[in-house]
Amino acid sequence: MRRLLLLGLLLWPALAGAVDVGAANDLFWKGQHGEAAQAYRGLTANHPQSADLWYNLGCAEARAGRLGRAIHAFEQALILRPGDDDASQNLDAVRALALERGVAGAGDARVIPPGEDDTGTGLLTAMSAELLTFVFAGTWIALFALLIVWRRATRPSLHTTASFVALIMGLLAAASGGVLLGRAYVVENVQQGVVLARTSVRAGPGSEYARGVVLAEGVMVRLRGSDGDWRQVTLPDGAEGWLPTADVGVLERP
Repeated sequence: MRRLLLLGLLLWPALAGAVDVGAANDLFWKGQHGEAAQAYRGLTANHPQSADLWYNLGCAEARAGRLGRAIHAFEQALILRPGDDDASQNLDAVRALALERGVAGAGDARVIPPGEDDTGTGLLTAMSAELLTFVFAGTWIALFALLIVWRRATRPSLHTTASFVALIMGLLAAASGGVLLGRAYVVENVQQGVVLARTSVRAGPGSEYARGVVLAEGVMVRLRGSDGDWRQVTLPDGAEGWLPTADVGVLERP
């Protein structure tokens, strides 16, 4: 399996297991990006944990001009492989295009464009759980070591220094622990989705309800309940509304 890099269209060797992507890759390089995206999407249905497939899908969707679907695919790839440079760069590039398109087509309507942290969870998910755990454990070990130095210090200057640094370590330990707990809550309880195509928010679960703001493609929302073919969501500004289920791509965490 090989990966397609949107910026520069380079080929990169895949790290995942063997998946037959030859037909999808051929369609991509022939310029049939819509058909390639359909082929990659079929592969992700059978291999939903493959970050490479989601990455390739994002490239194909972006080339096909479906920016919301591309953003969803790159976001999913980054959930499966946090910190992937290629996916991050492509996500930033596609989000910038979606932002330009959203602003350009605003007209008189109020349009919410995509942002880097629409759901307000960026701080909690910016660092991996492993890194947060390492920082949390490291600061507590340093704190206990400094307390030992503080108790055994005979010089006033050393005693004062140890007290000051121990206070800082204690604050860092408490902060990292709070972020770790908050991240665990977000990962376990907050489900996010990406707006796949420009759509209007409704006041209720149906097209007969009043229209609200317009969401540009690529906006991330928090998912709440559902009613038939409609999803209740929380918007980036904190307001709530309803969107057609077909217009929202759910981000699945492993």
